[in-house]
Amino acid sequence: MFRLVRVLVAGVAWACVAGAAVAGPACPNAGFTVAELTPTPATHEIHGGPRGRLDVRREQITTTADIAEIKLGGDAYDTQVLLRLKPEAARRLHDATTNRAGMRVAFVVDDLALGLVTWQGPYGMDADLGLQLSAGRPAPEFQPLIEAVQRCIGQEPAR
Repeated sequence: MFRLVRVLVAGVAWACVAGAAVAGPACPNAGFTVAELTPTPATHEIHGGPRGRLDVRREQITTTADIAEIKLGGDAYDTQVLLRLKPEAARRLHDATTNRAGMRVAFVVDDLALGLVTWQGPYGMDADLGLQLSAGRPAPEFQPLIEAVQRCIGQEPAR
């Protein structure tokens, strides 16, 4: 079902807040955005990143409404977020990362980065058939966040 573009995230490349819960509105704000090295007026601070915080652009590449399907995968040693974007959103993500080697892209749910990658190479991120974000560790705190996104997009949470 998913052709996987593996976005591996080293455990030391970002941190998550244990026991984080979905905050704010019933539909979480989930999507890909650019992560900056330093704060600017165009960024806001979230949890994650190598120092436990990350500055991401307020303007996102994709949003919750762009997600066609999302679920958790992996095993006892590695939590994976599997997602499929709607076609236009997949094109936006591809275009945003084409010829942008060194760009840092984060997948964020509310104020928590679930994944962070430094994009390499001239080719854009091909997300047309699906993406896989690998935490590189067990991340049970992802489950309530993913279930909230599933409910928001009309997908039945897996049990």
